[in-house]
Amino acid sequence: MEIEVIESLSGFERLRAEWSELLQQSGANSIFLTWDWAHCWLRAQAARAAPVIVTVRCPQGKLLGIAPFSLRRYRAFSAYPIKVLRPLGDMESGFEYPDWIVRKDHEFAVYGAIAKHLRKASRAWDCIFIPNVSGWSGACARLSDAVDSARMTKISRRNEFSHVRLPDSYAKLMAGLKKNRRQNIAADARRFERMGARIVRCETQAQLDAWLPKLFHLNHRRWSAKGITGTFVRKPREADFYRQFSGIALDRGWLWLHVLELEGEVLAAQIGYVYNGRYLALQEGFEPEAGSGAGTALRARVFSDCIEAGLTEYDFLGDHTEHKARWGATPRAGRDLFIARRWSIGALAVRFSIWPTGRFLQPEQIQEAVPSQSLAAEGCTQPSTDAGGRC
Repeated sequence: MEIEVIESLSGFERLRAEWSELLQQSGANSIFLTWDWAHCWLRAQAARAAPVIVTVRCPQGKLLGIAPFSLRRYRAFSAYPIKVLRPLGDMESGFEYPDWIVRKDHEFAVYGAIAKHLRKASRAWDCIFIPNVSGWSGACARLSDAVDSARMTKISRRNEFSHVRLPDSYAKLMAGLKKNRRQNIAADARRFERMGARIVRCETQAQLDAWLPKLFHLNHRRWSAKGITGTFVRKPREADFYRQFSGIALDRGWLWLHVLELEGEVLAAQIGYVYNGRYLALQEGFEPEAGSGAGTALRARVFSDCIEAGLTEYDFLGDHTEHKARWGATPRAGRDLFIARRWSIGALAVRFSIWPTGRFLQPEQIQEAVPSQSLAAEGCTQPSTDAGGRC
């Protein structure tokens, strides 16, 4: 197998067609790992993150695997500089479920080859942090086995996610909820219907341009009523990412942005993406003066639209809360992985089971891309006698 490390935006952009084709042939096919997501994220982050993309090809040149990372600089214990590889696109975007993109018939060999190359090039990084890995898709097992096979030092911790398996009718969904919950949902829907409110899904760029700022505003209004700054105010680069990616997602048919309007005013908004037969709930907001019932009525409509569209899952993504459970959501497990270079501060943390909290790892406020001691400098070719299948 031939391994190349791409550390430039132009090199990443040249991968577009191959990346998209490989994703469809992999077990990691999610919207968060699309080329479009990574490209928009790099643009939103400007010069704050450098791409570090490990690619694996067979001798005939066919792309078999991609491990998409970005390199960020941190401080360990507020003092020591430390270079951290993180999944490409995972910060200030809503990213979940990282993985390496590998052809299904080459998984064993390619995952192992990537991990061994990372170990050989460990002078270019100090730690690898891969949070929010799904357990049910096999990603946890694939990544953990690869890291173990390369004899790298790692620790992991359990993480929890929340989802609803959708039945074939909205009535069945409601029948699975508690009686008082069903009654409250129906009452909220009737109340806004009597008031003349309407629920609309975004279908045009003009609607997106009008409603996305409303989502940002209502998200802040929702949380500020609890004394918390809204996501898009607290994280302006995340707002920039949404502005860039939402238009692309609309063109691709992935974007689902619903709003509840009353007399021309947007009272609630919810944004998510539909990909691979699943709805991914990202962000929402509502006008506090309209009450939480506005958000409830809107979410009920989104559930109804998901079922009508034949989707199989409503994914609440990270954290399983009582609020999500009231909609019939059930928890499922994943892991956060922390991998450290031997003879480093990170290795000490692993040895003594110190999880990399904010007190241990703090991001530097950098203004330019992180100059790296290239992973490619350790050698670009990794021979392998076990290709896991023919090219």
